[in-house]
Amino acid sequence: MIFMRNQSKAFKILQMRIPALFIVFFLSMRTIAQPVAAKSIAGTVKDIHNEIITGATVRLMKMADSSFAKNEVTNETGKFYFNNLSTGNYQLIITGIGFKEYHSMPLSIDDLHPGIKLPLIVLLPGKSIELKGVTVTSYCR
Repeated sequence: MIFMRNQSKAFKILQMRIPALFIVFFLSMRTIAQPVAAKSIAGTVKDIHNEIITGATVRLMKMADSSFAKNEVTNETGKFYFNNLSTGNYQLIITGIGFKEYHSMPLSIDDLHPGIKLPLIVLLPGKSIELKGVTVTSYCR
């Protein structure tokens, strides 16, 4: 009688786990079957007040020789997107009027890491220079 009770409990536990195993199996197959994304780098640029920076220049440089790869400008939501990249190491350089130049850490694109979605990039305010005055001198001939 005790043996039957334990066997019944084990059977119920097994019945509960089988559907869970099938769900995990099918979800993993869905992940494996997804097509590989194009090699890309994407991000968003804002200022220290969390305001969107529109029109910032984003340059993608090849780390191997510091040569220019691609250029983008942030859109109306502060986003930029580089697609169809080759395998390699890159660096972003972001500039905007009134802001300090931003240099990213090296970004590696390969078959294992085809797409990089960067965390929010915050540009710091640039050093402002105020002129105290201007003197205009002219000579009459």
